This record gives sequence, C-alpha cells and structure tokens, in this order.
Amino acid sequence: MPRITRRSLTAGVSLIGALAVAIGGVAGAAAKGRTERGVVHFAVVQTIGQTNVAAGAQSDSLFGQGAVVYRLHVLTTTSGKITIKIPKVTDFYSTGSATGSASATLTITNTPNQGDATVTGGVLKLAKGTGTHKGHTFTGTFSGSGNITSGMYTIQYKGTYR
Repeated sequence: MPRITRRSLTAGVSLIGALAVAIGGVAGAAAKGRTERGVVHFAVVQTIGQTNVAAGAQSDSLFGQGAVVYRLHVLTTTSGKITIKIPKVTDFYSTGSATGSASATLTITNTPNQGDATVTGGVLKLAKGTGTHKGHTFTGTFSGSGNITSGMYTIQYKGTYR
C-alpha cells in the first residue's frame, strides 16, 4: 500500500481546491451567460402538407458562420397580422447544433412591394444541443423583414447564451 506523505496530501488538497475554484468560475460564467447576436438570411425551400421548411445562412457573434432550418405552418392569408409559431428551430455550427422553438408576429404590409412583410416581437428559445452546445441554452428576441411571395427573409437576433 502506498505511503501518503504530508507533502503529497497538501498537494492533493491544493489541486482539489484549485479545481473547485475553476469549476465554480465556469459555473458562475454559465449562470451569468454571454451576450449573443446575429443575422439570419433564410427562404422557404419546401412545403410538405401544411408545413413550410425554411433554410438559410447565419452569422453569429459567438460561433461565426452557421446554417438554420425552420419548420413552420403554411400561411393562409396574404394581408394583415399573423402570429407565427415555429415549433422546431435548428441552428448548425461547426462545433455542434442547437434546437428549440420560436414565435413572432408577421405583419404583411404589401409596401413598397406586393408581399412585403415585417417580423416583430420574435422570441427564440434553444434548449437542446449537440457537441459544444450540449447542456447550453439560448434565450433571445428577433425582428426583421421579408416577402411572403418570394419566401425570403432577413432577421436580426440578440439574447443570452448560457
């Protein structure tokens, strides 16, 4: 059986203390969160029954370039305000992916062009992740504009990554 000396015991206690401080610092940083913001350009690429599948490119302040896929219900009107619910949002980065849901108000203005619309009051929550995003969350807001005829949109988002 190995003999434990006072020096090895002190070194072991110091190492455990240093790890506890480091882990506490990481946990504190995760609890506080980091500001994250970005821009997404996307378009409806396919309609399956009553679901539109939209995909696009994203530029994020923390993770750089990525891709997005949204699954949302097909619009049934060409004017007015519509509450949009996106039950499945997936963001892909080179380090992993994050999945969640979103909602917003789409106001079809038809100004200056037919089909023009604004996106306001957007709320985005990503709660599941893979790779380096596993165990992390994102909660944020978004707004933007697009055109229901072309199906192309640009949105800006900001929030907290934990």
